[in-house]
Amino acid sequence: MICNSGCTHALRRPALACALGAMLAPVKAPPQIVARLNREFVRSLGMPEMREKLMSEGGEVTPTTPKEAVAFVHSEVAKWGEVIRKANITAD
Repeated sequence: MICNSGCTHALRRPALACALGAMLAPVKAPPQIVARLNREFVRSLGMPEMREKLMSEGGEVTPTTPKEAVAFVHSEVAKWGEVIRKANITAD
């Protein structure tokens, strides 16, 4: 995953939310395909020119496993879902 944490640095405190980039696959994608895509994606994020480019734009490169990414997304949905419900926020 790639998190744009520029707001964290600008405010000099942890941000509550960030822009996130992740590669997703269909639910029924074969595990070996998901593993290969993840391996290649993580490899590309390790390339110095890729890291430098992302970090120069305020990004924080944090490669994860597919399971870690799914757990993160589920935790964010739960966290922000509760905020939305408690604040009675609705879509226009």
